[in-house]
Amino acid sequence: MNRGGLLRYILKRLLIAVPVLIGITLIDYLLMNLAGNPIDMLIGPRVTEAAKAAKMAELGLDQPFLVRYWLWLTELMRGNMGYSLMTYQPVAKMIAQNLSPTLLLMGTSMLLSFLISIPLGIYSALKQYTLRDYAIVGTAFLFISIPGFFLALVLVYLFSTKLGWLPSSGMKTLGGAGGMLDTLRHMIMPVLVLAASVTGSNIRYIRSSMLEILQ
Repeated sequence: MNRGGLLRYILKRLLIAVPVLIGITLIDYLLMNLAGNPIDMLIGPRVTEAAKAAKMAELGLDQPFLVRYWLWLTELMRGNMGYSLMTYQPVAKMIAQNLSPTLLLMGTSMLLSFLISIPLGIYSALKQYTLRDYAIVGTAFLFISIPGFFLALVLVYLFSTKLGWLPSSGMKTLGGAGGMLDTLRHMIMPVLVLAASVTGSNIRYIRSSMLEILQ
């Protein structure tokens, strides 16, 4: 594929992605509306209907569905995600506060998965139809089949409840000095859980790709 063809391909994929993303946001907004009126979830039994109507007008909830969706979408495109009705903090600020730990956790899990799956996938392809190949493929299927929540409960029971080696939650010890080692101890179990299913899928994919190359 030449440079012009590659650019046209990328542009085509981007143009296809736009209506897909809009459709996803529309469906998500519809599902949130079907969950009920947020004002009814927040107000108490003594709030009058007039106060409820005033609050709905203030938040724009008295508008038709498509109008409310368009207002929400335009504000989202401007970077305004609104305020949480529970904590009264900007939603963007709340996301930013948890973005760094999330990226650290996901990045570490993906790196661990690649370090394990790439050599095992290549080795399994080179040893096709041998006992070692069957063992690697069987382990990969096992990793894929185990639900993440179940594996997490097993690890917490073994290493937190029984052995007491690792903390069961959080990113640092409350009241402790913190530091890299403390963060590492808190990340071991969630990283293993997240990396397990991804590693199984990657082993199968890399093995299949390697077999195509060898043939």
